[in-house]
Amino acid sequence: MESGPDSGHATAQPNVPGRGIVAGYGWRFWLIVAALGFVTGIGSGALLKLLNLLEHALWGGSHLTLVRAIEQTSALHRVLVLLAGGLLAGLGALLLRRIKGGAEVSEAL
Repeated sequence: MESGPDSGHATAQPNVPGRGIVAGYGWRFWLIVAALGFVTGIGSGALLKLLNLLEHALWGGSHLTLVRAIEQTSALHRVLVLLAGGLLAGLGALLLRRIKGGAEVSEAL
């Protein structure tokens, strides 16, 4: 029994008729996929740069590795940085709840 667009029967991939999932999408779809990949790469690079800047601002900006820089700071400094991070995360969760109305951050995302 044949299966395909001309046979009148369902294909293995019911939402994309034809020769499979890859053959069912046009050049615009693949252009969007490539553009999204490019933008995601740029965004992740920017996030890494932001994290690097925060690391240097919060832990002393020296040539030391992050672990060494943290080891050389006081216990109070470590607690204050963690407290500030927790406050920012909490404010972000409240903001997401207000915008999206979800009870959980994961629901809002």
